[in-house]
Amino acid sequence: MRILLINVVCGIRSTGRICTDLAKALEAQGHTVKIAYGRESVPEFAQKYAVRIGTDADVRLHALKARLNDGCGFGSRRATERFLKWVRAYDPDVIHLHNLHGYYIHVGLLFDYLRSCGKKIIWTLHDCWPFTGHSAYCEGAGCERFTDGCHDCPALREYPAALTDRSKRNWLRKKEIFQNVLDMTLITPSVWLKGLAERSFLSGYPVKVIPNGIDTERFHPSANDTKPFFGIQNALVVCDYDRLPKGSVQAANRLAAELKENGTLLMLGAGKVPDGLDARAVQTASPKERDMLLAAADAIWDPAVPDPDAQICRILERLRAARNEQTEASAKDTAGFWHDRAAYGLCGKRIVLGVASLWNERKGVGDMIALARSLQGKVRTVVVGVSDAQIPAFPAGSLCVKETDDVETLRRLYAMADAYVNPTYEDNYPTTNLEAVACGTVVLTYRAGGSPESAMGSGPVFDVGDVDGMRRYLETFTDAKTHADPSATDGKRAVEAYRKEYGG
Repeated sequence: MRILLINVVCGIRSTGRICTDLAKALEAQGHTVKIAYGRESVPEFAQKYAVRIGTDADVRLHALKARLNDGCGFGSRRATERFLKWVRAYDPDVIHLHNLHGYYIHVGLLFDYLRSCGKKIIWTLHDCWPFTGHSAYCEGAGCERFTDGCHDCPALREYPAALTDRSKRNWLRKKEIFQNVLDMTLITPSVWLKGLAERSFLSGYPVKVIPNGIDTERFHPSANDTKPFFGIQNALVVCDYDRLPKGSVQAANRLAAELKENGTLLMLGAGKVPDGLDARAVQTASPKERDMLLAAADAIWDPAVPDPDAQICRILERLRAARNEQTEASAKDTAGFWHDRAAYGLCGKRIVLGVASLWNERKGVGDMIALARSLQGKVRTVVVGVSDAQIPAFPAGSLCVKETDDVETLRRLYAMADAYVNPTYEDNYPTTNLEAVACGTVVLTYRAGGSPESAMGSGPVFDVGDVDGMRRYLETFTDAKTHADPSATDGKRAVEAYRKEYGG
């Protein structure tokens, strides 16, 4: 099949990566795929799919019309006419719409073609814009006028911001334009958005929930490089020195001495290293560092159990028996969890990560700043996507990273974090939650929109605005292991939906 995807961007940001992940998976199934996009740059890997709609000048003129006359989606007439000529020549079997707002396409002309083309049409809704008179989200404003006719929009100054309110006119135009398309199916990534769509003028179309997928070959946990990072080329025995009973330091030193031929004793703990301890010690407040050390261990010594000396004997016997089977770790290996943390100077720290393509009030920027301030001195905050103007608002010690579309950089940050915080006030099914889960990181989010759905139960969900609840959890949590299934974030589910629906 020839498949055409239409979205505001290609290969960047959440919806752009969703489209390219889907394109790659469909191409692997033997389909021909193109992605028509409206603005910004396209990564090299995605250029073979990309077809530009209009020019930068078209986008600027459309944006000006939207700002002055609340006309988002009703500019770019000539660019859309040229694009539709290309579509007729390409002659796709399936047309898959994504975000149509973003100042790049005229939805009236597009839907005139869709009503008459005889193609199978899919429309994945990524927000509420298709059925509102203005805004992309209305939950934060508590507005439900989209159900029977928008007017006096309370989110007029929010994206797509306008100086005049034409929400009533826009709602009526969209209702007329978007209805009566034969053979169109709506897809929503979240149950939450499905519920809203079924209460809107789009309720006449079938609505299916297909959660967004991500490429789990690109988002995954970092390698456990404990042994090469610490220069350990034999067996590793780990002990929690916080559990050492009074007077057990001598037993730990004896075990370290007896292990010299067969292994290395590495003591870990969050508190002060005990006086007189001769074994190597790692002082860390990070639950994920603790998980990595324990996972890399060939044996774990718990000095708090009865008869620790007998336990030491059993450990030594097991290590001697397994000596010939042990594989040496390469001290030259510089890739993995510990090396990534060291590159950012974050070893031993408890790390909280926040990521957004654009931090604003809807994304919870104020709450992220307040959380970072309340955790200062106890937890290191890493935030990605901040502007120059926002950086000074974060407390000293925060690591502020400007927007990046480098997936490997994002993956490493997700994987090294102890917890990912998404304080969004309005969202559909944020893929940043999926990316964090796929990288093995607990997700904390608000009970807003579909964000709890994409967090997949990996961590606690808080009431909107409960910064103090997040703070209390992050100060005390000790288990960094996510309980969600990273394989469930795989984008292959969307491809299977295509095959079932359209016979590909």
